[in-house]
Amino acid sequence: MRKIAAVIGSSGIGKSKLAVELCKALHGQAINADALQVYKGLDIITNKMPVNEREGVKHHLMDFLNPEEEYKVTEFLKDASNKIESISEQNQLPVIVGGTNYYIQSLIWNNSLIGQKDKGPTLNDFPELDKLETSELYERLSQADPVMANKWHPSDRRKILRSLKIFHQTGQPQSEIIKLQKEQNESDGLKPRYRSLIFWIYAEPSKLNPRLDARVDQMIETGLFDEIKDLRNRVVQGLVKMPDYDVERYQRGLWQAIGYKEFDPYFNALEEGKEETELLKIKVECTERMKAATRRYAKRQIQWIRNKLLPTVLNSKGDDVLVYVLDANELW
Repeated sequence: MRKIAAVIGSSGIGKSKLAVELCKALHGQAINADALQVYKGLDIITNKMPVNEREGVKHHLMDFLNPEEEYKVTEFLKDASNKIESISEQNQLPVIVGGTNYYIQSLIWNNSLIGQKDKGPTLNDFPELDKLETSELYERLSQADPVMANKWHPSDRRKILRSLKIFHQTGQPQSEIIKLQKEQNESDGLKPRYRSLIFWIYAEPSKLNPRLDARVDQMIETGLFDEIKDLRNRVVQGLVKMPDYDVERYQRGLWQAIGYKEFDPYFNALEEGKEETELLKIKVECTERMKAATRRYAKRQIQWIRNKLLPTVLNSKGDDVLVYVLDANELW
C-alpha cells in the first residue's frame, strides 16, 4: 500500500506553506487538490501559491485546464492516483494539499463519496429551475441524465425537477449516484487506498476571519480586478464560454471562484460609466460581499472535515489513516 501525506483545513490557514515544508523535509512532491487551482492563469482569484514561494518543490495538477472546461472528482481521482504512483516510484512522498475536501476524501477511500460536495449550492438554490415548464425540465434532464429521464414520466414534474437539481448540485447524474450507492452498500466497509497521514490545520473563527478579510484586501491590491476584467473581456470576445444557462452561470467550474460573481455589480456599473462616487460605494459593497462569501466557505470547509471526513476516518477499516490537528491560532 502506497504512503501519502495530506494537508487539509480552511482557506487562508496556511496549507500550501506546510505542504512545501513537508515536501522539503520528507523528500516529497505536492499534488494540488483544489478544484479551482487546476485552471490556467487566474492565480489571484484562485489563491495559488506564488511560484517563488514553492521553494523548488514540484506541484502537480495545477495550471492545466482552460476556463470553460470542468474538472470532475472522477477525473481528479484518476489523475491524482497516477501522480501518486509516479511520485512513489521515484521514492518520494506524495503530499496532497488543497481545500476541496471531497477530492481528498474520494482519493483516500474507496466508495467514501457519492454525490457530495463541500462547496456550492444545495437543492434549494435553484429557483430558476422552478420557473421552467415541465417540458423544458424534462428536455434538460434527458440531456444530463437520460437514464433517469427514461425512468420518470414526462409529466412527473416533482421527480424530474429533483433529478435535475441533483445533477446541478453534485455534477453527477443521479443514475450514477444510485449505482455507486448500491456498490457501496454491497461493500464490506471503507477501505483506504493509501496509508495516509493527514494534517488538519485549524484556527478558531475569531482568529481566522480577520486574516481572511485581510487576504481579500491583499488580493484586490495585487491585481484581482485585472484578472476579473481580463476574464470578462475574453467572455465578451468569445474566447471563453460561460455556461449556457443562467442557473448554472456561477455554479460550475471556474465560475464558482469567490470574487468573480461578487464583483459583477461593480464591473457592470464601471462598463455603464457610472459616476466615481457611486462606483466607490458599489466597490465597497462588493468587497464586503466577497469577504462574507469567503468566511462562509471557510466555515463549510471546517464543517465538512468535522461531519464527513473525520467520521470516515473512524469508520475506516484498519489503522492506515491517521489525523493530526495542528493548532494555528497563534501563528499570526
